[in-house]
Amino acid sequence: MKLSSIQLEQINRFLDKMELVHLDLRNEVVDHMATSIEKSMLKGISFDDAFEETSENWHPELKSHQSFWLGLLWIGPKLLIDKVVSKTKEMYMQSALITLVFLALFSVLKNDISLSVLNIIDPIIGIVYLVLFVILMFLSYKIKATRYKTSFSFLFKIHAIGFSFILVLYNPIITNFFSVNKDNSLNLFAVAVHVFVMAFCYSFLGFYKNHKSNNYFILS
Repeated sequence: MKLSSIQLEQINRFLDKMELVHLDLRNEVVDHMATSIEKSMLKGISFDDAFEETSENWHPELKSHQSFWLGLLWIGPKLLIDKVVSKTKEMYMQSALITLVFLALFSVLKNDISLSVLNIIDPIIGIVYLVLFVILMFLSYKIKATRYKTSFSFLFKIHAIGFSFILVLYNPIITNFFSVNKDNSLNLFAVAVHVFVMAFCYSFLGFYKNHKSNNYFILS
């Protein structure tokens, strides 16, 4: 038994009320809710009763939620926040592992890096930061131009704000706060910070691609 367009619209109105506007998650929920309601109707339960029961079951997953992993200013349906937190932890872990690898490498080579090489590392990092900042701004514009939202555009937005500030405020060209050259020796802490930032910034390309891959319409 397939639901009518009017019945599907009632599900969509419920999701509008719960502010689940992110296409990838919304289409999944519409599909799951419709399937559950259809199974109940096959047992002789009316659509209204089946819809009420199904919406009550989904309510805990769709209520407003926060997480300290994202900052308490970011609020959304629990389903969205849980997915974003999980993806954030994954990206942090990947970036941290990459950072540890580079940190180990630079620790071994620390005494072999000449002063001339050391003096050009900061400018190179500064240029990379500027390029990454421009790329973030461009991808942000491209995402806004799609005129739809996904969990990946949410991921992009919340992290792009913070990392954009880092790319400017911690840029070695602008400030020596995180300079890798400390008293003519390699500052491993600064190396770790810069590697982590650049490793995580690579994730933004994935967020953008996944957002673009979800350019389908809401089920109706």
